[in-house]
Amino acid sequence: MISAGRFAAWGALLALLAGCNLLPQATDTPAIKSAGEEMHTIREACQQRLRSGELKSLTEYEQCADPAIIAAYEKADYPYMDLIRFALAARLAGAEKVDAGQISEKEYDEQREELRGRLADEIDRRNAERRSQTAPPASSSASPPASPPPPPPPNDQQLDPATAAQLTAGLSAFSDVHP
Repeated sequence: MISAGRFAAWGALLALLAGCNLLPQATDTPAIKSAGEEMHTIREACQQRLRSGELKSLTEYEQCADPAIIAAYEKADYPYMDLIRFALAARLAGAEKVDAGQISEKEYDEQREELRGRLADEIDRRNAERRSQTAPPASSSASPPASPPPPPPPNDQQLDPATAAQLTAGLSAFSDVHP
């Protein structure tokens, strides 16, 4: 069964996906915050189904929530859907390994925490890149206005393999995750 700590940790990960910095972010909007709240509600409903015995495994628990979480963040125009999809795929891959007895829940929890930090760093990097591309030049007030930020990747875009490899390096729970 999923512990309250595990539930909270993954909730925190997806909250981090909604905004990782104290400065205004592309990921810090009311719609994205609402999607985060909706994600918590979705996860709790799946948790209740797991507790009741309707869902029989950690894998089924993860599969229960994924489509609705993706829909909530897409509706909110989350700019890094590739990271949302990757985080959910990682959860599923790790759950499958726990259910198969390939790793312990403790190993999974520890590696999930490491992945969460790496995902937060990637979001910070992307937000900083977007800010730097929209910042006005400091040298002249006669400069043309800054161009708008580059559009985020399309919602159906998958995480590039190099970034996926960096995120999962050394984390056996997620070795089967493919962007």
